[in-house]
Amino acid sequence: MSRSLQAHFDYAIIGGGCMGVSAALALQKQSPNLTTILFEGTESNTASKGTCKIIRTPYMDKEYVLLAEEAKKRWESAFPYYNFYRRTGWVQEVHRGTYVPFHSGERSVKAEDLSHMVHSRDLPHLNVEKELWFNEDIGVADSALALEAVAEEAASKGVARWKKKISKLIIKSGICCGVECVDGTRITATTTIVATGPWTPALLSSSDIHLPDHIRNGFFSVTAIGVATLPLTEDEYTKFSTMPILVANEGISTSPT
Repeated sequence: MSRSLQAHFDYAIIGGGCMGVSAALALQKQSPNLTTILFEGTESNTASKGTCKIIRTPYMDKEYVLLAEEAKKRWESAFPYYNFYRRTGWVQEVHRGTYVPFHSGERSVKAEDLSHMVHSRDLPHLNVEKELWFNEDIGVADSALALEAVAEEAASKGVARWKKKISKLIIKSGICCGVECVDGTRITATTTIVATGPWTPALLSSSDIHLPDHIRNGFFSVTAIGVATLPLTEDEYTKFSTMPILVANEGISTSPT
């Protein structure tokens, strides 16, 4: 039976987002003689497949800051990530006199400075109680392209990529031993990794897995944000590609990708 059609793998990974794809590549690098199958699904509008993700380090949690700093260094210098990342900086609208900078390089900017940064002829409508702060050590990444590049690298090292929907986990004697696809295909695995994000509760339910209330309640939550896009000409793209990210109470505006 061919590699792509074999019935058993050492690892079965469910989820084609950043966690699932990264796990597939890491496992294949760590254990090249083991077999891994990645079920990417057929969803195209997922959190990991956005075209413009903000890469930043200002967070309230100090441990998260350390992780973010490590991630940003990889986006800036490691292959293939640096191909899909560019530094833009961002400008925040904050309450006057209350903002505490995260980085020593942050600075206060005037409305005129912002107009120049975004190539606008008009000054922004800034409340008298607000001021603007610029942090240049922030950028954006085309995560959809980066994700595909990582998946292709994993495949080149032997990971089998399947764009199939999973209907349920195969459970025997309380142990997960594989997956069943919507079309009825069954693949067994020594270890099954679930990286399905907001689809996890539905997958567990269809697999007849019932978590205790104290674990289920508040453990999974699905959130969403509204996104609007504008088509640009080539000249407009070139003009606005260096525009910093704008952060205000009303929302976030990113530079084009």
